[in-house]
Amino acid sequence: MNERVHILFVLADLRGGGTERFFSMLLNLLPQDVYDCHLGVWRDATDYPIPDSVIRHDLRKARPWDLPGVIQRTRNLVRQLRPDLVVSGHYFTNLATGEAMRPLFGAVPWLARFGNPPEIEMRGWKRLWARRVLPVAATLIGNSQGVCDSLHRNFGVEEGRTCLLPNLLALPQGQEIALKKRSASAPFVFLNMGRLHSQKNQMLLLRAFARLKRTDVRLVLLGQGPMRSALEREIARLGLTGAVTMPGFNPDVAAACRAADCFVLSSNWEGSPNSLIEAMACGLPVISTDCPYGPSELITPGVNGLLAPPGDEAALAGAMRIMMDHPAQRAAMAKAAARTISERFDNQRTLAQIRRLFDSVLREKGRP
Repeated sequence: MNERVHILFVLADLRGGGTERFFSMLLNLLPQDVYDCHLGVWRDATDYPIPDSVIRHDLRKARPWDLPGVIQRTRNLVRQLRPDLVVSGHYFTNLATGEAMRPLFGAVPWLARFGNPPEIEMRGWKRLWARRVLPVAATLIGNSQGVCDSLHRNFGVEEGRTCLLPNLLALPQGQEIALKKRSASAPFVFLNMGRLHSQKNQMLLLRAFARLKRTDVRLVLLGQGPMRSALEREIARLGLTGAVTMPGFNPDVAAACRAADCFVLSSNWEGSPNSLIEAMACGLPVISTDCPYGPSELITPGVNGLLAPPGDEAALAGAMRIMMDHPAQRAAMAKAAARTISERFDNQRTLAQIRRLFDSVLREKGRP
């Protein structure tokens, strides 16, 4: 019997976010008879479950000045565990893990996954740091073609050193929801799912929503994050109290979609947005800003959704009006959206790609 493959995953934490969800799902999908998984985390904060078989290691980062210690503790953990692979996610965790791996270059292969445009998240001194550590990686993983292209274009990464791996889907596939039959008295519900963060730009969505100037419409902002207080103040300023609700984080995406009529993503940038993919998979009509990079790789305007220029509240409001006022077009786009995701996303196919990537990297290092 072949020996199991030992993998150390490194993350900041497992709080609600796309990267965290991806790695939580991956740890639950990898067969335990093949992979022995360890998880190094900077903080003990968890929204997503991981299997009991995964051994956790606390790398202890509570404050900015803890970073040098985290890098050294990560390096020490790699030396102690002697894993076959090290895999990290999120740009800042990737930079610190890359720094930890530099003295070990060649001894243990490191894979780094990027879930957002790297040229946006790694600017200034972070860009210089990235150019220092990214050459240490065996493979750089992007969750959209745009992310991979950015690594080539902005960071000098060779074509053969990136790998496109789609997100894992946290919903039963082929199970799209039945769209609600709307009554004349029922309010039209727009849904936004994501961190309450400047990246997601829910401020833009609130201002676009206010432009609708209608009493028969509601907006639900589902998520948690540092912008909550500022968004609450903006809701009050715009006179939207009662029309906008912010119920916090909810892992039951399908239930949230069942309660809505249309999903809206207002982000300034994305890699490949989980929330948009999940709404489309549910068969919910979708609107998104045409931000870098994921939405334009998913949405064909007028066919399976609508796109609006980033930062343009008037255009976003216009797209929202189209969804409200054209039910037949809305229903057709919803069906096409579900079909797009069912054709392009399959967890078992993605898991097989991930395992082939692991095998390929191990073969390059002489491990059968």
